[in-house]
Amino acid sequence: MTKNVIKIIDVHTHMYYPKYMNLLRKRTNIPKIIKTHDNEERLVILPNENNIGRPIGREYWDVNEKIKFMDNHNIDVSIISLANPWLDFLTDNDNPVKFANMLNNDLHNMCLDKENRLFGYGVLPMNDVNFGKNEIKNISMLKNLKGIILGTSGYGKGLDDPNMDIIYEEIEKNNLVLFIHPHYGIKGENLSKYGHSLELSLGFPFETSIAISKLILSGVMDRFPKLKILVSHSGGTLPYLIGRLDSCVKYEKNIVKSLKKLPSDYLKDLYYDSIIYNADCLKLLKNLVGIDNIMYGSDHPFFPPLIDKNWESVTKIQEIIPNEFKTKIFYKNAENLFNIKNE
Repeated sequence: MTKNVIKIIDVHTHMYYPKYMNLLRKRTNIPKIIKTHDNEERLVILPNENNIGRPIGREYWDVNEKIKFMDNHNIDVSIISLANPWLDFLTDNDNPVKFANMLNNDLHNMCLDKENRLFGYGVLPMNDVNFGKNEIKNISMLKNLKGIILGTSGYGKGLDDPNMDIIYEEIEKNNLVLFIHPHYGIKGENLSKYGHSLELSLGFPFETSIAISKLILSGVMDRFPKLKILVSHSGGTLPYLIGRLDSCVKYEKNIVKSLKKLPSDYLKDLYYDSIIYNADCLKLLKNLVGIDNIMYGSDHPFFPPLIDKNWESVTKIQEIIPNEFKTKIFYKNAENLFNIKNE
């Protein structure tokens, strides 16, 4: 592998693990995997996709393809997460407790097999917060799992649901990172009219922004000051609209009294990936939250190459990071947050 002088740790990179793929292949409802007339597998995970979906090749589920991608893009370490929609859709009949535990153990073993290259975020059974609490305990004992990935709806009622405190308390107690990632978009807008373009470029960031705003305003970060939260896609739109949120919240006396500081101050207590694709936006984020809170992410295997084997979406993210910040964003901040020593 050709190595960069500066190391890279990828904190936002996905896989659909083999047993998860097998589950999707058996399903008839979204999320599911379908086959075209020429036997191509396609992933259908968003509403209103009309059974079109997107091609899903080995890069989505084969760990050797993940390593090959990493080598081609000078990525030394990846912290892998199951891609959306995780286990949100499972019912009690699917035995989500057993399935979550199995996936987490499989991920841990996969990481061990690629020693010093892979770590992971665990997933939770989403049918009961107490089952989730127990699985967090299990995850904390798997040394190569460094956190939890969770959708913006939490256990169905949002990240500000008081029942979520059980989850936050256990994650904080076990010193794991909580990675918040979108899936559901925003309601009331026909974003799917233009394929995935608006769903992913606008729906996901606004979904994230609303969810994190609710988390802040509900006092979660005051109740759990040591909770380490990583927000996907550079915080969505929230870092760029935070002045407006600060201004509006000032007129809500009950909220002002219940919080210890302004919403914008809480943004400095969160962590962010660098998946923004625009140098000016990344600079704004850095100026707002500080350089120590931003880490490199690729979002692989989504946004694949259109022409050759070079992942333009990934190289774009690498290119917009100024040279003076590459050491911290590429690896130093992730080493500190996840307690990873990349020798």
